[in-house]
Amino acid sequence: MTKSIWAVRGAALLLTACAAHAQLGRTLDWTTFGGDAQRTGWEKSDSKFTKDEVAKQFQLLWKVKPENPAKSSLLAPVIIGNLIGYRGFKELAFIATSDDAMYVMDADLNRMYWQKRYGTAKPLQDSAACTASNAMPTLMTLGFRRRVSAPGGAPVASPAPRPAPNPNFGPRAIYLITADGMLRRVNVANGAEAVPPVAVLPAGARPSVLNMFDNVIYATTNEGCGGAPTAVWAVDISNPDQTAPPVVKSLKTQGGPFVGLGGPVVSNDGTVYVQTGEGAVSAGSNQYSNTLLALSSKDLEVKGYFTAPPANVTPVTFTWQDREFVVSATKDGRLNLLDSSSFEGDHKTPLSQTAPLTSGGGSIWGGLSSWQEEGGTRWVLATVWGGAAGHNGSVVALKLEEKDGKPVLSKAWESRDLVRPVPPVIANGVVFALSNGDGKSTRATLYALDALTGKEIWSTGSQVTSAGNLSGLTIANGRVYFATADGTLWVFGVPLEI
Repeated sequence: MTKSIWAVRGAALLLTACAAHAQLGRTLDWTTFGGDAQRTGWEKSDSKFTKDEVAKQFQLLWKVKPENPAKSSLLAPVIIGNLIGYRGFKELAFIATSDDAMYVMDADLNRMYWQKRYGTAKPLQDSAACTASNAMPTLMTLGFRRRVSAPGGAPVASPAPRPAPNPNFGPRAIYLITADGMLRRVNVANGAEAVPPVAVLPAGARPSVLNMFDNVIYATTNEGCGGAPTAVWAVDISNPDQTAPPVVKSLKTQGGPFVGLGGPVVSNDGTVYVQTGEGAVSAGSNQYSNTLLALSSKDLEVKGYFTAPPANVTPVTFTWQDREFVVSATKDGRLNLLDSSSFEGDHKTPLSQTAPLTSGGGSIWGGLSSWQEEGGTRWVLATVWGGAAGHNGSVVALKLEEKDGKPVLSKAWESRDLVRPVPPVIANGVVFALSNGDGKSTRATLYALDALTGKEIWSTGSQVTSAGNLSGLTIANGRVYFATADGTLWVFGVPLEI
């Protein structure tokens, strides 16, 4: 009888928790920089707020400054929208630091869920630029579906999603590469390492932000840190045998360093895109500079390349009218619209190119974002730094349209003045843009803009007390997250009502 009573009580508690969680609506993950492998910055299904609620109810929900003896930088968090664990239903924010620590917050209650430091003492670094990691960790996307091509090249959907979110069929994991070059697979519920760490990069290599697609983790390294070459890396973790080491492949580009804030980009068809910076170019001898490279998945073979003097920008990729497009930025402030055909021929002619978005010595910086209206209109957003006198920076929004039989990007609006903005994030018709400030006369300010017009809806005003640290923005389930230079994570959103 006692067992029956406890069983009934347990079932009742579970039903109560499920009912409470259902009131919050569907919960979403933010698995990597930009929210997806394509680096769009678009939270496609977040319905936790409307434009009117942002204007009237958006507010500071919580902030946290973790104990941080090394005073290392916080990276933009990744989010699990719904962890079902022994402590109930939890939305968790995973905040990595530049010295291999992880702080995990209960995003609903502003409570530390767990925290750990990984790796051994940092290896000797080759320069000051190598002393901190910017390898934002990554999560595997649940319900992943890969597009395949039908005969004739027409894109079709795969027949069914893979049932298992994790290649090793264990608890869900977060993946990180620490300063010692080790890949670590960490249980999201408690921080325990599910398998022994394995070396995948040279120690001290300082990899880029990680990306993950179809059970492969991608990163880039630049020469000068830990003896690593300027290279793209693919770490295949698809083997279900937990004792087997991952298959690691790399492509040495032997040219200018990789640029942009977001690391490798992966399109819906599995093509990997990386942007190299200025340097010598000799494609015949596999020396790539000033080049947007298109690589095959897993084995990193060169499928094509597009050459133009680049801005310090990560490209963005998306599907529009059943075609895969890529947008990159050039040093003179223009955007290039590309598809697979743009990587053939002279390797220098895009489908179309915009007029310069900058003036007076300004530049496009960091990365590009993209979203699509319900009616099918595709938008691309660029962050501009500097320019004519009195202009600190801005977000510029462009529409993708058909003109004279070809797709072009046409400028639609430009935001108010922003100081050192990072690539914006978009949800439910709202663009969230962060003015990072300079740490002297200006501090970070988060703005909400109407995605169709650029009109300001809301801002944090003078609430934030430090400059941003340029690690990017995260948005999930009605909350926007960013870190500041003083080691604080700020979280704004619409308060929950249960």
